[in-house]
Amino acid sequence: MVPRAFLCFFFALIAASNGDVGSCTRKNGPASWLTTKAHGLLGWGTAGTPPTGPNFCLQGSEDKSKVEVDYHIRLTNSAFQKIEKHTVNITKLAKQNACIDQNPEIHYCVPFCQIPSMQKLASEQAVASADPQTIAEAIYSHFFESNEWVVTVLNVDWRAVPQAHLDIQSFMDPSWCSVYIGIDKPEDSYLLEIQIARILN
Repeated sequence: MVPRAFLCFFFALIAASNGDVGSCTRKNGPASWLTTKAHGLLGWGTAGTPPTGPNFCLQGSEDKSKVEVDYHIRLTNSAFQKIEKHTVNITKLAKQNACIDQNPEIHYCVPFCQIPSMQKLASEQAVASADPQTIAEAIYSHFFESNEWVVTVLNVDWRAVPQAHLDIQSFMDPSWCSVYIGIDKPEDSYLLEIQIARILN
């Protein structure tokens, strides 16, 4: 059974505090960078523009247990100048599904999406497959076959307690969607962080 994850929320100004990853230079304006740092992973997948910069970068450990992903977001509301930060730690708590999709195989789901259809697409693809690359490609091909959109899927090791830890920055903007979802099927259980982003081009 997939454990519930405990999320803590707090607000911070958008000023970047992280270093550069790959060819993504965070000092480059506008100030709309988001970063996700994750430990305790089983792997990941991406789709869309390759994560080699300058506006979308991924740098991970060789064993794929750690990763940092940087996105230079194309904000719909340029006046919105705050990032919401989420810290996710794995704990064994009760089932909770806050997503639109109430499929009984979804054991746990926490969305951070302004557009409901993005949230629903992410959860449906998470139920359909456990493979991060397959999920990323399915989401990208279904909605966003353009070089402005990218998809990242992190496969979190729900057995890695207390190693599994995610620090996620989000905007409440149509250009961003983050869904943290745990699937519990008779044949398999898995935990995913799915991110859909519209980046500067």
